[in-house]
Amino acid sequence: MIPIVWKEYRCTMSGVALKFVLCQHCGTNYVYQMKRDVEDVAASVYFLDNKGAEERARVGAEESLQ
Repeated sequence: MIPIVWKEYRCTMSGVALKFVLCQHCGTNYVYQMKRDVEDVAASVYFLDNKGAEERARVGAEESLQ
């Protein structure tokens, strides 16, 4: 059996956005702060694509944050 080895890359990002909302019950405008933390993971099998795996983790985290 051939052993399979890999290196795992993780990228964690945080973001904050202001959300402006109109209350459906009273018609009052209000704002709240929404914070999100995301993480994505990518692997480089046999260490053949380390830079690519690192980039995929970063791009995946950015997309999730959006």
